Amino acid sequence: MGWAVIVVALVVTTVAVTWLLGLGAAPGPVTAALAPSPTQTPGPTLRPTVVQTDQPTVEPTTSIEPTPEPTIEPTPEPTVSPVAGLSIVFPKDHDTISTRVINVIGNAPPGSTITRDIPMWFDDHTITRDDSIWMMSVQLGDGSNDLTFRIGDDRSTELHLTIVYQAPG
Repeated sequence: MGWAVIVVALVVTTVAVTWLLGLGAAPGPVTAALAPSPTQTPGPTLRPTVVQTDQPTVEPTTSIEPTPEPTIEPTPEPTVSPVAGLSIVFPKDHDTISTRVINVIGNAPPGSTITRDIPMWFDDHTITRDDSIWMMSVQLGDGSNDLTFRIGDDRSTELHLTIVYQAPG
């Protein structure tokens, strides 16, 4: 009988260690019962049999729901209608300006070369940005200044602008 107690103690210890390490079955009380092996004749040598009993399942009193991730809608890109030709936004034709240098601002198709025609001299050029805007600095002479702009060398896109420079005073 002494051996049986030692074997039962070892089995119970093994089950407890396995359960503590998370390697065994669900927790519950373990009962060891001694049953004779079918091949043995009843006698002093008994084999231990481990029987696990189920415990009632305990439901939690409060449930924790995961916080849903916020849905972020993509910001739509602003729609810009493509510019078909050349336009000048600033200054307006026949404006009187009191500064010697102005920035002429306009619209044209993105990537277009904008040319300022300068008679008897080299032309000025700028490139239209991706948002269809172009800008070119122009130095004005005293009085009336006739300015001509076009897309590249296409004379059919020419725009003429007259700006009057009047010194402050």
